Amino acid sequence: MEQLETFIVESPDAVGAKTTKILIQDVLADLSLNRVIGRMKVYVDPVQPVFIFTALLRLTSPAIRLKDFAKIDMGALGRTKLR
Repeated sequence: MEQLETFIVESPDAVGAKTTKILIQDVLADLSLNRVIGRMKVYVDPVQPVFIFTALLRLTSPAIRLKDFAKIDMGALGRTKLR
């Protein structure tokens, strides 16, 4: 599992903060979002029902297209051919 740059969970309840952090880490790992999210901060207050979740996304590489590594020409009868 790739680590986040920053991952902070704040809460008046220390046990709840630890549990919330473990839960979020498991969900991110299950959804394979560790590569997408760079930094995350969460605030949880069970007394006043507050849950604030902020995340900063990492930059990803641009999409790779077929035309980036193959030459595409129109062939006979309007069909495309790859070379």
